Amino acid sequence: MGLLIKEMKKYEIEASGIYKMASGGTELCSLNKLTSSFHKIGTRINPLLIDQALASFGKPMSKVSKTMFLNVFSEKFDKAVNPPAASSGKKTRPATASAHVKVTASDNFTLIKKLQRALENNGQTPEEAFALADTSGDGQLHMRELRNALKEILTDEDVTPADFKQCMITFDTNKNGLISLEEFTGQFD
Repeated sequence: MGLLIKEMKKYEIEASGIYKMASGGTELCSLNKLTSSFHKIGTRINPLLIDQALASFGKPMSKVSKTMFLNVFSEKFDKAVNPPAASSGKKTRPATASAHVKVTASDNFTLIKKLQRALENNGQTPEEAFALADTSGDGQLHMRELRNALKEILTDEDVTPADFKQCMITFDTNKNGLISLEEFTGQFD
């Protein structure tokens, strides 16, 4: 499980987004759906790693509660990312505390303006940018697709993890871990 959690951290994949996508907002979700969602979101993670880790929850048809799923990942996430400090006596801050990004209205405005300027300079509409970014062709931007699109659109600027998280928070208005065409273009009105 520790290797999977490290990979999730590396690719900025959150357990809550996986659960939300799989469950559709219900409190219980089948392990099959969780596995499928994990594979869709974590395309750069070794599929065997995902399957092995999720097998610890039970049989494929087992139901997993949101609370159990998130607790397993958050506890192990903190241990994997912040091992106890060796002999320094200092406490480490939990990784989950630093993983949250507060986004203000002015941050959103600045981000949208940067993206608008970059699209205008490239001669693209938001709809065209979305279509190019949607490499899976499913009509939604996954985290990986959004990250790649930001790097393409904002070529003159460094795209930091904070920028990426800000974009997810800004564009993913229904909080399902995916960005639809309507969510994306709606920010540019």
